[in-house]
Amino acid sequence: MRCSSPITRFRPDNTAVTHRTTINAAVMVNESVQLPLTSRRAPKATGISVRAEKAPQEAKIHALANATSELAGANLEIPFEEITVRDEFVGPGYSLPTTEMTAAIQTFARVEGILLDPVYTGKTAAGLIGLIREGALERDSNVLFIHTGGAPAIYAYPNEVLAETNA
Repeated sequence: MRCSSPITRFRPDNTAVTHRTTINAAVMVNESVQLPLTSRRAPKATGISVRAEKAPQEAKIHALANATSELAGANLEIPFEEITVRDEFVGPGYSLPTTEMTAAIQTFARVEGILLDPVYTGKTAAGLIGLIREGALERDSNVLFIHTGGAPAIYAYPNEVLAETNA
């Protein structure tokens, strides 16, 4: 499938594996479709941190993405500027609920029938919703939200999942 406009990708960021792998896969796909050299660029990938601070997480992802590229034989340099981590949605800490995360979990469940876990995808969805509300994404932009699983964690957070919110 080809998209006429760029896709902004959102995923949870904890160990940086999903973020780095998504960047590498997209770069290798771009390379395999033989785009003109002037059109080749790493895809924009935004990670919503669930634990780490922005600067060290971006450096970690950059190093891992370039090491993976080399290991895979692609040898494509991933520009540091193409890696974005947003850490303002972590809240009080790793695995600690936020009001925005609770509202996001309930919104995704009610509107889309998608269950999100409170630790990873719930905070990522809260970040995505927050970025939409702040105008960081254009109205008709293509967005890929990567659900990394974790639904069993819902049972560890019944008060948050079932809480009354204004979602």
